[in-house]
Amino acid sequence: MDKLFEIQTRANYGQQNDANSRVFLLKFAYYISSSLDIDHIQHENMPFFTLKLAIEFIRGRAFV
Repeated sequence: MDKLFEIQTRANYGQQNDANSRVFLLKFAYYISSSLDIDHIQHENMPFFTLKLAIEFIRGRAFV
């Protein structure tokens, strides 16, 4: 049976206990489903991702 997907693990993605944890979850789901490298999801980028997501929701084009 062929593998449907590849399991990837990464170190140093400690549990987040703030509002960014939801954005992390959305970005991980988007990157994984799009076969993008999840190493580009960094804590420093969360304010940008949060603002981008808010603008997309307001415009009705939220592609998390």
